[in-house]
Amino acid sequence: MLGFVVLRFNAVSAPRETVALAPEQAEALLALDAAERAADEQQWSSVLAAFRYEDQITRLVPLLNREPSTWTNLGAFASLPVRYPAAPAGELLRAKIRRSLVVSTNGELQLAGTLGNLTATAQAQGWRLDRVSLRQIGFETNSNQRPRSTLAFSVSLSQTASETRLQLRGKAEVIWQNKFSSPAMNQPASVNIIRLERLERSGPPAFREWFATELPPQAGSFFIDPLLARDLDGDGRTELCLLGAGRVARLPAGKSAWALESAPWSTPPASQRAVIFADINGDGWEDLLIADHEGLLLIRGEGAGRFAENPTRIWRAPARLEEPQVLSVGDVDRDGRLDIFFGQYRVPYVGGQFPTPYYDANDGLPFYLLHNDGDGSFTDITGASGLAAKRHRRVYSASLFDWDQDGDADLIVMSDFAGIDLFRNDAGRFIDVTAQLGESRHLFGMGHAIADFDGNGTPDVLAVGMDSPVATLLDRLAANRPGFPHHARMRAAMTFGNRVFLGDGRGGFAPAAWSDEIAKAGWAWGAAVADFENSGALDIYLANGHETLANYADYERQFWLHDIYVGRSEPDHARDLFFFAGARSRRLAAKESFGGWQENKLFLQAGAQKFIETAFVLGVALPEDCRNVIAADFDGDGRVDLAVTTVELTPRQRQRLLIYRNELPDTGHWIGFRFTGATGRAANARVRIGTKCGTQTRWLVTGDGFRSQNDLVAHFGLSAETALTRTEIVLFNGEQIEIPPPQVDHWNTVLLPPPEKTKRHDAISK
Repeated sequence: MLGFVVLRFNAVSAPRETVALAPEQAEALLALDAAERAADEQQWSSVLAAFRYEDQITRLVPLLNREPSTWTNLGAFASLPVRYPAAPAGELLRAKIRRSLVVSTNGELQLAGTLGNLTATAQAQGWRLDRVSLRQIGFETNSNQRPRSTLAFSVSLSQTASETRLQLRGKAEVIWQNKFSSPAMNQPASVNIIRLERLERSGPPAFREWFATELPPQAGSFFIDPLLARDLDGDGRTELCLLGAGRVARLPAGKSAWALESAPWSTPPASQRAVIFADINGDGWEDLLIADHEGLLLIRGEGAGRFAENPTRIWRAPARLEEPQVLSVGDVDRDGRLDIFFGQYRVPYVGGQFPTPYYDANDGLPFYLLHNDGDGSFTDITGASGLAAKRHRRVYSASLFDWDQDGDADLIVMSDFAGIDLFRNDAGRFIDVTAQLGESRHLFGMGHAIADFDGNGTPDVLAVGMDSPVATLLDRLAANRPGFPHHARMRAAMTFGNRVFLGDGRGGFAPAAWSDEIAKAGWAWGAAVADFENSGALDIYLANGHETLANYADYERQFWLHDIYVGRSEPDHARDLFFFAGARSRRLAAKESFGGWQENKLFLQAGAQKFIETAFVLGVALPEDCRNVIAADFDGDGRVDLAVTTVELTPRQRQRLLIYRNELPDTGHWIGFRFTGATGRAANARVRIGTKCGTQTRWLVTGDGFRSQNDLVAHFGLSAETALTRTEIVLFNGEQIEIPPPQVDHWNTVLLPPPEKTKRHDAISK
């Protein structure tokens, strides 16, 4: 009997084991390999040609992003003619950013000279080249024209002497020299800029790096997160808790420098990524809830930053929990106790399995809805509550909160390889209302945020996803593979990127017409929604990037041409070794990225639901791969700061915590609310204020951030307003906290009474 032996490689190292395959397995895998090679020749030939043309350009990107002497690395591209339209003077946006935008036809283009001349002029003027990004999003050839590539580009520059930052981005057409020559031998003939946006800002950085530290994960863990924000010691300042590293970052009162301390609780089990603060036992103090492989553990809070010495097991899972990912709490049956949603992720490729279908996978590990029985125990009510049909999503985030404002907690679930699912709570029975979103509910869902973007007092949902230049190119080429009609049809929906769904307050949601302004932001993970300039309008900050390696070429080509067709939900060890592991080994050997070379994004709201991406000119376009993000006013000055974590692979592996201080000048008025006393009761609270200009609302939910949890505070930008016409604080059980007129430009402290105290009282201090 013929045997078949393949070698397993660990990254680019030598073989570490051999695996013998049965003859039928060997034959199946050889047939699979032959089928994929045939697909390249028959269905993807035009796509592969486009990739080869793109490679002629994008191989320049790592050189231009290399230090030092980036201007001198143009090589043969220095003589390339460039034409672009003259940009108008533009408009002055928030944060003293000047923006101009021009979209042209070929007739409007003016000859600007060669690429080498342009860069020489910029260098002579003192401009430093900070970052370059190029991606091919279109390609065409026909008998009458030379080949033409459409590129999305971004060029970031800075001028030290004038403290000026400049970002140029848009679309360009590259005209190739020869009509029928091999792409490998072809060279660009000219570049036409067909869309050009220019953002410029002078002055000191709007966000200054405040704290940066490399942190190792605890023994047996992989990541330094979850990242949880809490005022642990009651001093009015938010601390940052990194559970995976077992550390707390603290800004001591009266100090300007951050300090790292050991966490004030027993070390959680290693490799766990589902952790939140919540008052699970109902005593008014926040506890620490941890998911491990066996179930849920509770480290009881004792107030004033103190926690019980040892964790207590409050729920034991019926089967081993492989990938704890998210926890959220809410009252699903109006009994005044917080119930628990717990979701798991299932990592693709492991064991040879792959999410199937890639656009609506329900083949992951089970999630659980647990009822709080009030005696320290919890009951699994997932099936009884109507949630069984979709409980095997590959969940990244989820929130229990009352989006239809009828008094009980509804549920939103965000999943990779599926997108958003909405479940309305109807007297303890969850009704799946996802269909109202249509195909727009499909995306590679990573995280979400709850906010009121349109100012109507009802919650909206920011769904964090990712776009893909490769998928965009395939759609423009109408490249399909026979036998998989839905795979091509769903590409556009899945790679639309980030979306906002506007709520009507009665349980209905609809995609916002302006979602495309924030959509194309890269491979996004965490999101922070805040008013960074205190303008009265909410902004969005996104943590981006998956795996950035030295090579700008990206594994997404393999993903879209092969993986989604080869993959199956069931584990297949042989398929893993022969196909997936082989592709990964080739990628790592070539140091190719996967969703890499992406910067973080900051979308400032420049008008009524009009967003402009401004991260570079404001100083927070981090090029490192980032994951968690927290927005909080760490120093109490009324300006919201930022904290992010990184997971970096090059030039060396490391994970870091980075904190940026908001130093935007001339910000508007603001008001903030913190809670003291029985602080655990603030979970799922709603804080609403009113001014002459309208109403603003904040929801203090759990489970929304990607492995992150924001502090239980509410911050509002007021622009020029100096007085409130309304202040309302409502707890999750419907209790309303009455307060006297709060103070503007100040953090107001609201005292929450223990659960058994009166429901209406005077509870504010300044």
